[in-house]
Amino acid sequence: MRSCWIALVVMLVSTPALARFRVKAPRPGYSDFRQAVRASKAVEAKVPLRLEASSRPRVVTKVRDGIIHEKATVVANVPFKDFMRRMDPADWSRNLPQRWGGQIVRLKDRQGPRGRTVLQQERMVLGIPALDMTKNTVVKVGQDRATVRWQVTHSDRSLPTLGHRTVLMDNGWIEFARTQDNKVRITTRSAHKVSTVPSAVLSKIAPRLTEKVLAASLRSYFKQTVKRYKAIAEGTRRAR
Repeated sequence: MRSCWIALVVMLVSTPALARFRVKAPRPGYSDFRQAVRASKAVEAKVPLRLEASSRPRVVTKVRDGIIHEKATVVANVPFKDFMRRMDPADWSRNLPQRWGGQIVRLKDRQGPRGRTVLQQERMVLGIPALDMTKNTVVKVGQDRATVRWQVTHSDRSLPTLGHRTVLMDNGWIEFARTQDNKVRITTRSAHKVSTVPSAVLSKIAPRLTEKVLAASLRSYFKQTVKRYKAIAEGTRRAR
């Protein structure tokens, strides 16, 4: 199985056309973006997770009703303005770890009296085993924080997912916020229901074990995620 995944990675790397993963879902309207905001806010309301931020990445997961909830956080030791100079929050998905490819379709980017608002549709293929998803995303950028809220509305059956629809649900948010001592607190909070080819097979034999395996995988992934954003904020890694 491992050799199969390695061969698949090599094939995608050597064939750039396959790694583009263009958006195929219908274009969303304003009501779809409002729904994305509501769905992302409901995540924390339904399953509150507490986690204190520190300079080391921290993450917690909880499984409820077959849905995996995660919260991850870290503090970057740089002023908020330095982070904003190093990475556009609207490009957050370009900088996710284990990104096979994807596309961002920016439908609105407007600066108003309360800050900047970006509405975009994003397809991304992430992880090993791969998850292929298309999200409606709302980005709000203010003086002291930038918040990204999303809802997955579509999951393509693609080559990296071995023709399997992998993301059944994914709602959440990520926030980059100025702390009282002028550092950057990075926090992700999301809820997931996913099904890779290996987990679909395992779930028929041991469903509870499958949940634990998937939760551990997401816990590792989001720890990598906040760690990567911290590195970008502190200038030890360049943003894409």
